Amino acid sequence: MYQWRKEIAQWTIADTLYLSVPFTWLLPEARVIAQQSDKRVVVGGPAVELMPEQLEDVATIGGDPVVRPLRMHNPLASRTSEGCDNACAFCINRTKPLRELAEWEPLPTMCDDNFLQCSREHIVRAVDRLSRLPMVDFNQGLSASLFPQYIDELRRLPLLRLRFAWDSAAQEAEVMDAIGLAKAAGMRDIRCYVLVGFHDTPGEVTRRCQTLWDGGVLPNPMRYQPLDCLQKNAFVGESWTERELGRFCRYWARHTWLVGVPYDEYRVGAREPEAQEALFP
Repeated sequence: MYQWRKEIAQWTIADTLYLSVPFTWLLPEARVIAQQSDKRVVVGGPAVELMPEQLEDVATIGGDPVVRPLRMHNPLASRTSEGCDNACAFCINRTKPLRELAEWEPLPTMCDDNFLQCSREHIVRAVDRLSRLPMVDFNQGLSASLFPQYIDELRRLPLLRLRFAWDSAAQEAEVMDAIGLAKAAGMRDIRCYVLVGFHDTPGEVTRRCQTLWDGGVLPNPMRYQPLDCLQKNAFVGESWTERELGRFCRYWARHTWLVGVPYDEYRVGAREPEAQEALFP
């Protein structure tokens, strides 16, 4: 369920090679694949939507693939909607308005960009269908500010895991309130994406992660990547150094194995289980 393809998904049907590119830093690799292919190449995915100029001279942009691209990244993943109306400056969905899907397949790993921003009618219908599954995991972070409005619907689901997102210090009250409500409703496995390296400081983000951990919630650090980056982890915010930013993300991504090791004493390169990566799709 959690084995996401964190690279380009590619598949061939007849004389066409399809490429789904999730991250912009994979666009140079996609370009090489397209140039070397002897088939017609069709490309899509979030990265291509952001920077189509990177591939438009070597492949056909978009199209309607026979196989749903999301299933090629994770066969147990689905979504009931696409996009989000928040227009956050750091987010890939800032230019992708919310759209409720008329047809979708109920599967355990749900990947709506902002599920709780959908209409109440849509959410109720979606929960009705998802409630028939043995388990449901909202892989994307649910909106903490909207969570209280829909907690009665969500508690009808066999939730395996629940995720929120804490992108800035200003969201503390709404995030912690949502976590408190989730716990009171019996939801136990709660995690939270924490944006790191975007208009913040090491001290402020450390406080966010530690607050979550002390409250029984597993923080998942998400290092900020500019929307036009062609090299992963090349950007370093003005309050950070490359070493400290990498060290911070590595520490908190492996925190369940490092309990008892204070951050000040943490040394990158210590013997840590690499399997921890699989827990943070």
